[in-house]
Amino acid sequence: MNKFIKAILITILFLFFAKNDAYSSENFFETSFSVFYKADEEGFLEASYEIETKNLTTEKYAQSYFLKLTGIKPENLKAFESNKELSVETRNESDGFGIKVYFDQNAVGKGNGHKFKISFIERSVIRKTGSVWEIVLPRISTETTINDIKTEIVVPKSFGELAYVSPDPHEQIQGNESYYFYFSGENLTSESINLAFGDFQVFSFSITYHLDNPLNSVSDIELAIPPDTSFQKVIYESIDPVPLDIHSDEDGNWIAKYTLASRQRLDVKATGYIQLFSTPRKLREESEDYLKKTTMPDLYWESDDEKIKLLADKLQNAYEIYKFVSREFEYNYDRVRPESKRKGALKAISEAPDSICTEFTDTFIAIARAAGIPAREINGYAYTENTQLQPLSLVADVLHSWPEYWDKNKQIWVPIDPTWEKTTNGVDYFNKFDLRHITFVIHGLDSEKPYPPGSYKLGPNPEKDVFIAFSNLPSERNPEISLYSDKIDLKSLTKAKYKIKIINTGYSAAYNKEMKVYFDGEERDVVHLKPIFPFSQEEYSISFSSGLFGSKMPKKITVSVDSTQINIDTNKNMAMLRGVVSIFLLLFIIVFGVFLKYRL
Repeated sequence: MNKFIKAILITILFLFFAKNDAYSSENFFETSFSVFYKADEEGFLEASYEIETKNLTTEKYAQSYFLKLTGIKPENLKAFESNKELSVETRNESDGFGIKVYFDQNAVGKGNGHKFKISFIERSVIRKTGSVWEIVLPRISTETTINDIKTEIVVPKSFGELAYVSPDPHEQIQGNESYYFYFSGENLTSESINLAFGDFQVFSFSITYHLDNPLNSVSDIELAIPPDTSFQKVIYESIDPVPLDIHSDEDGNWIAKYTLASRQRLDVKATGYIQLFSTPRKLREESEDYLKKTTMPDLYWESDDEKIKLLADKLQNAYEIYKFVSREFEYNYDRVRPESKRKGALKAISEAPDSICTEFTDTFIAIARAAGIPAREINGYAYTENTQLQPLSLVADVLHSWPEYWDKNKQIWVPIDPTWEKTTNGVDYFNKFDLRHITFVIHGLDSEKPYPPGSYKLGPNPEKDVFIAFSNLPSERNPEISLYSDKIDLKSLTKAKYKIKIINTGYSAAYNKEMKVYFDGEERDVVHLKPIFPFSQEEYSISFSSGLFGSKMPKKITVSVDSTQINIDTNKNMAMLRGVVSIFLLLFIIVFGVFLKYRL
């Protein structure tokens, strides 16, 4: 009788402790994954998960297995074990898609388990936006211990050149028709694999600025237009009316200048194209003085506050600051409207659950600056499929903001987006940046100015002023240099001077140009030119020794920039004649003066 009771008790205890689902406790099971993805030219993804579970104790075994994947809507989902199809239950969850597989047989005993396969077709993780193919693969979530995970991805080469991949694969092979990427490591369960193909992305833009001079006198008005950056090139189709001048400020903004009469209002419309690059270009050098300025506190970047200093001491580097902001802050979609009040970093930290992109950005900048890391704000446009943001961005000029930090090793400003990491279920926007962010203005020295497009509103019923769409590169997109010269100015009997005016009548900025000067066919001087922006001009004065009576003056001066050149006829003979006449006239005056003196 006692043996019978003991047997019953043992059976009850065994049934009590034996859990059906492998995910019920990670201490009793471990799992390994071998994941295979294949993208096809139609934008479909074939997915196959080979999963092996193993019991870590003799007390528990699994009758089912639960797996959660983020950001997918699988079709034709099936599971097999030993070539036998298994029963599968699926459900949509708030943070992913749940898949529960039921096993036909129990694998009891330590070291035993199941080897099974899940396969499906997915249509939503591969998308073509403009001229760029993007792939965002699902994150794997399971509460069992994952001791090994390997992922292979095959992508057709027809997708174009690889723009970026994150995280870095441990191996990458380029075949005749496909790319092969191999990943491994436990971090694949905490972050998505992201790939993009295509050399660049192109957007068209149309922006209207409403200028107003409220003064009773003539006034100069400046506005910031979309600039070139390391990651973007701006091709201007038109700026109407054409500005008096376009120059660059210390942050790298392009500033267009207009003169308005008293009480005048003026609408300025800029149209063109923006080409985004996956690999940064080196456009300008940043001085130590400027970098130091971008570590200073400002109105919304209270980097001198003790609370922010403590966070900076704790977090120390840009990545930890980024993770802190994207982890601790919550995005409040209800606050996304044109009249939303900007809080600044200090208030944003105390109200982290009530944040929009400006709070994410301001907080990163303030902490980074407190840690001595140069940081600044980018205000612009970011294309998104997020339906909670799209409707408003289509009817109102609600722009996006994100931070940049200075990478002293790469010597570039690195754009990141902690807001999008929060709103895209953990997609990594620190180690890679997409081809969807367009810079309108850069805020480095001032957290508010220059004002971005969409801010120049007049009247009680403002209209939408910013329009962006996917596009293709226009056929006319290069700078066009024209040269003009004043006449030679003889400053004295031995010196001469002339001015060269360089005008960019083309569609984009001209960089790293040299102006070469030739005297009678012989190279005399090389001038390294500043950037010349579209619809703008630069003027250079060149002085040289003409020699006595113009004896050293060349007969012809040739000035060239690339394939454009002008010839300046110096009228050397006339200059020599003027010199001789001047000398004789001077001698005549002297002699005549002496004559008059002695005669009197």
